[in-house]
Parts: sequence; C-alpha cells; structure tokens
Amino acid sequence: MDTSEHVPAPTAPQTTPRTHDRPSRLGRVVLAGALAGPVVHLVGSALQPAALDAVGPGDYAAALDVMRDARDQTIAWRLVSGLGSLLFVLLAGPLVALVPRGARGAVLLRVALVPLVVGATGNAGYQTAQALVTAGATHPDVTPEAGLAVWEHLDTGVTDVLFGYHVLLALAVGLLVVAVALLRSGTVGRVAPVVMAVSLVGAFLVPAGLLTGLLLVPFAAAVAAVLLRSPSRARALVGQQR
Repeated sequence: MDTSEHVPAPTAPQTTPRTHDRPSRLGRVVLAGALAGPVVHLVGSALQPAALDAVGPGDYAAALDVMRDARDQTIAWRLVSGLGSLLFVLLAGPLVALVPRGARGAVLLRVALVPLVVGATGNAGYQTAQALVTAGATHPDVTPEAGLAVWEHLDTGVTDVLFGYHVLLALAVGLLVVAVALLRSGTVGRVAPVVMAVSLVGAFLVPAGLLTGLLLVPFAAAVAAVLLRSPSRARALVGQQR
C-alpha cells in the first residue's frame, strides 16, 4: 500500500485581470497626444503676430512687412499650429472607445471622424507649407520684391490648391459633428459637448485674434473633460440605453 502523502497539483498563479480603464503604454501616449492637441493649437494661435489682424485679405505686401519684422514668431506660429492640428488626429481612438458600437450617435461619430482626420492632416500640411513660404520670402538675403513675388506665387498656387482654407473648415465641421454625436450618445455627459460646440462655432466665426484664442480655452477644457471619461462607464451607459 502506498503511504506517501498526496501532493496537490500546482495551481496557476493568480493574476489580476486587466481592465479596459487601464490603458497600455501606447494607449497612454495616444491619450496624452489627444489631450495636448487643443492646448498646442491654442499656444500656436497665441503666437500669431498681432499686427496681422489689421492686414486686409489679399494685401500681401502689408502682410509680408509684418512677417518680415516678426519672422521667427511667424514661423513658430505656423509650425506650432500645424503640430496642434496634427495631434487632433489622435482624438479618433479615444472617441471611438467612449462611444462604442450600439450607442446612440456611434455612426454619426465615426462619420465625423472622416472630415476631422482629413482636415487635421491637411491643415497641418498647410501650416507647414506656410512656414516654409514665410521662411523663404522673408529671408534676409531675399529682396522685398522677390520675397513678395515668391509669396504671391506660392500662396495663391500650390499651397492654396492643395490645402487652403477649406481644410480648416473640414476640421471645424468634423469637430462640431463630433460634439453633436457625443451629446446624442449621452456617454460623456451633456455639458462638455455643448461647450465644445459653442466655443468652436464662436472661435470659427469671429475674426482671428485674441478673442479666438480665448474661445479656444473652454474648447480645450471641454475636450479634456471628454477624453478623461471612463470607457467602461460609457459601455455601461450603452447597456442601460438598450
């Protein structure tokens, strides 16, 4: 008869299940970039030379004089604004997580991401092109006449055809429809989407300048409030809606 003690079989170590609210390192990077987008865009708007507000549309000579006097500031304004615009692309991932399939507004949100991404990347390219044109046209070795000719040719040519003002309009429309979709879904509350929509419309309608920058502050705060919501809470709310 076997008198040896019975040795229990080894058990697998207990692990804590990973929750959806604990994002991976890549997820944290994406979330940080998405949060930074409106803030960087706001900083870029603040860098715009104030004297440009008094320049009429199409007055390239006056605009070039201002940009020549504030060359570094103008280039920084364009590059920082372009970076902020590009970071808006990172909003897509967190927003899809907050409005999952089956939620009210889910389809509308995914449709809105198309003009948002196209507008954000297009505006980033436009701002970068403007920075390069400014750097060339205002270079100390370039005469004012030659700089003006370069600026008029490029600004009304390739940069306007490929990018132009319509990409900024696409970005604004995409963000506005995103706010409507978030409001309809109810997964992130009601206040933040309303603040997003109102501040965005105001910033887009008023002339560029200090007021535009001030209106972007509540917009950035509302975007942060939306992105910091819990995805699992959003899914729970969708379950209640069903």
